[in-house]
Amino acid sequence: MADDTLKDAKIVDHHGLLVGQVVSISERQNVEIRTPTGQHFWIKPESLAKSQGQWCLLKDFIAYTADNTETVWSESDLDEAADDTFPASDPPSFTLGDEGKGR
Repeated sequence: MADDTLKDAKIVDHHGLLVGQVVSISERQNVEIRTPTGQHFWIKPESLAKSQGQWCLLKDFIAYTADNTETVWSESDLDEAADDTFPASDPPSFTLGDEGKGR
């Protein structure tokens, strides 16, 4: 199903309303679609059918997304997540201890 005619194609729903535009087709044959609001989702090419010269989503498609629109991150949430990543696995390139001068 995934072929060159899908590249940059506009995708509509079963009512003919614009869903988005194809951004890419991966090696695993997942079709990446960017919505008019800028969100991205992926579908299997089997979820598309060509009808009246345009690509349409079938009614029962499954979308995969990396966007998590329900989570709102505050600055303190980001700081906490960053703090949880330390100590880093690599030691710093310098130390503040004895510099080999001996005692």
